[in-house]
Amino acid sequence: MTLALETLRSEQRRLRLILGFLATAFSAFLMLSIVPGGMTDTTMKAFREQAPYVAILFVMAMVYEGAVLAWVGRLLRRGQIPGICPRFIHVFIETSLPTATLIIASTVFGPLEALVAAPSRFYYLFIIMSALQLDYRLCVFSGAVAAVQYALISVILLPSSTMASSAPLLADPGHHLALAGLLFMAGVIAAFVAAQIRGQLESALRSSEERSRTISLFGQYVSAEVVDKVLRYPAGFGGEVRRVSVMFVDIRNFSDFANHREPEEVMSYLNALFGPMVDIIHRHNGIVNKFLGDGFMAIFGAPADDTGHGVHAVKAGFDLLTEIRRLSESAAIHTTRIGIGIHEGEVMAGTVGAMQRKEYTIIGDVVNVAARIEAANKQFQSQMLVSEAVKVFLNGEHAVEDLGLVDLKGQRSPIRLYRLA
Repeated sequence: MTLALETLRSEQRRLRLILGFLATAFSAFLMLSIVPGGMTDTTMKAFREQAPYVAILFVMAMVYEGAVLAWVGRLLRRGQIPGICPRFIHVFIETSLPTATLIIASTVFGPLEALVAAPSRFYYLFIIMSALQLDYRLCVFSGAVAAVQYALISVILLPSSTMASSAPLLADPGHHLALAGLLFMAGVIAAFVAAQIRGQLESALRSSEERSRTISLFGQYVSAEVVDKVLRYPAGFGGEVRRVSVMFVDIRNFSDFANHREPEEVMSYLNALFGPMVDIIHRHNGIVNKFLGDGFMAIFGAPADDTGHGVHAVKAGFDLLTEIRRLSESAAIHTTRIGIGIHEGEVMAGTVGAMQRKEYTIIGDVVNVAARIEAANKQFQSQMLVSEAVKVFLNGEHAVEDLGLVDLKGQRSPIRLYRLA
């Protein structure tokens, strides 16, 4: 279906090209009809006598192409695909336009002159543009129609020519049959080009659909940003120093809750809880990097660049608290409290693991400190604590309570913490 719609869009572009060509040719015809000196007086007189018929032909052709363009546009809006029969009929009508031009030209310039004049070359333009229909059958059909019609018109016009003695080669039926053969060959070449373009388009669409399926599938397990990097660097990517904000979220009293319930109920609770929480993290340009059973670790500033990662992490934290409160009050989940800890600093970001199994992760003391900050919520009976490195990002936008220097487990030096909630 996708390829069919792309083919229809290509046909839409082709019709616009043809309309442009017809408008240009019509303008040139009008100029020749008006501006003196371009032809002999005799030819100009004959030319002007036939001008109304040529004008009518051009106008009818442009109205017809405009109507087909509108029809194609309507099909695209509705997502509908035309059958092959209307497309063959359309090609026949289009390729017949040069034939009608030749018939009119023969009454102006003479039979042989018309066959060797510019209008006879219009066949090639329509055959070349048929390649944009991306269907080799239509290209071959366009070449065949042009060849047959040119051959027939030459057979009809040549006997009445008076130039046979002065231009024996041009008056030779074999010469014009050879030209008809070239028209057919042009259709075959256009068919080859159309098949090549269609094949490349199919390949590109398959790659795009495969990429979308991959992102859709693996996006359920890792973030879309990580999937995108994996697709761009299939051999793995690592050793990238990034400045990030790391958030740890922990569900309070989860062990007591889980010990008194069936595993299915616990799983259902976690899914109902984590679903909207992950959406909030993503909405603030973060990714959930690891689920930790009763919580998760989120990263802001990697793998996608984000100069405001500290602000986004804090805003995500407030939205998480609001969402948990809403879900608890609406009884969508068991009454729940969470603790949030956020720290900022430099990390090494990339994929780690073996060829059979790799994982995107960040490595650095920032991760350990963020985890310890989250754990300190229990000590201060708080819901969200941030380090001084994160507090700098806030620029006074949020009320903070300075808790002073706090000794964190596993850290040699105390760290100044701030309570936001």
